[in-house]
Amino acid sequence: MVSSLQLLVLALQVLAKVIVSCSLLSTLGNYFSLLWRRYAQPSPQPGEGLACRLSRCCCTVTAEMPSVLSADLRVWPAYDVITFAVIPPLVRPFATAFVSTAWHTYMAYRAAVPQGDTEHCKIG
Repeated sequence: MVSSLQLLVLALQVLAKVIVSCSLLSTLGNYFSLLWRRYAQPSPQPGEGLACRLSRCCCTVTAEMPSVLSADLRVWPAYDVITFAVIPPLVRPFATAFVSTAWHTYMAYRAAVPQGDTEHCKIG
């Protein structure tokens, strides 16, 4: 029989893992993933310098982050709770690989979608 103290400790451990996951991966992980994908695409502006390209990519990714973060927070916290609380450790890598593949497909789509008005992002 599991005591209420053990359940509380388990719940706190799950909560800590979800907070770390959301605070680091949802923000920094998604930002740099989207930035790299956007930067690795061919430039829509021929002759664009690397500094200008990086600045343009940073600006467009920064503008998109609220919607990406919103989508992330609809998927990963619930998945993390289920993973850390219910899914056996032996099965977690397979489940995570499946959900991660779907998430990275979404991120690749977001990076490939034509960017809207970036007039406010132009420098110099």
